[in-house]
Amino acid sequence: MKKFFFFAAVAVMALATVSCHKGYKADLRTDVDTISYYFGVGTGSQMKQTLAQQGIDTIYFEDLIDGIRDGIKAANSEEKKAYYMGMMIGLQSAEQVNEGVFSGSKDYKLSQPNFMAGLTDGAKQNFKIFDPNKDFQKFQEKAMMIQGKVNEEIKKTNEEYVKEYAKDKGVKKLESGTLYKVLKEGKGELATDSSQVYFHYEGKTIDGKVFDSNMGADPAIATPKQLVPGMGDALKHMPAGSKWEVCIPWDKGYGEQGQGRKIKPYSTLIFTVEVDKIEAAKPMAQPGMPVDAKAVQQ
Repeated sequence: MKKFFFFAAVAVMALATVSCHKGYKADLRTDVDTISYYFGVGTGSQMKQTLAQQGIDTIYFEDLIDGIRDGIKAANSEEKKAYYMGMMIGLQSAEQVNEGVFSGSKDYKLSQPNFMAGLTDGAKQNFKIFDPNKDFQKFQEKAMMIQGKVNEEIKKTNEEYVKEYAKDKGVKKLESGTLYKVLKEGKGELATDSSQVYFHYEGKTIDGKVFDSNMGADPAIATPKQLVPGMGDALKHMPAGSKWEVCIPWDKGYGEQGQGRKIKPYSTLIFTVEVDKIEAAKPMAQPGMPVDAKAVQQ
């Protein structure tokens, strides 16, 4: 029997409020009703994970549900399918430029009128101003110039944050340059580079946005050498039972490349870290977050 996977390819989220969204109650009278409901449950069960990946704000949950509803209605109309396909292309294009080229800067956003003018010329094969087959390097150079300017601004802002953080009461500094505040003093053993550390964490960027957390879940398990340098160094100085706030400068975190959508290039990282326990090294340590891919490969 063919196996069906009830996972939609769109970015959605799971919240308890889905069951009380106005007007949506199960009424399973036929096999079609049942299959439709099962597919919805399967899709909904993946919502929370994909929400985090796509950066959709939870406060717009009802708008998201209404959008899914309208998308299903459009499936039987070629005209509406074309419209919603265009909407998706627009969303993806704006995100690609705003997040990719402009690194999420508030001062640089995709120009809708000029994008639409270019889109129309491209569809008509009107390449008088710009020929993508011949002038791609011109586009690339312009994009890199803007991206470099934006990243320099991000770098300056993040470095200023570290300077100000260092002035806070109770802040101490490790030799690596990582800053920390002791929130709870542990009395257990210390980790080495190859120890297995069981820890909970919540990571934020300097604007206060959480990019990752395992608080309230199972602990991460990693050796300090598997992690970004700032986190690894902090864990080696935290006795078991400790809770610290750790401020990791960009060059001790994910560097000039950043990590995914949520951690921009040159990002300072603020972690709340709790070390549960420390064990001697084992042959196959399980990776935890945040992992430095280069360190793992070494």
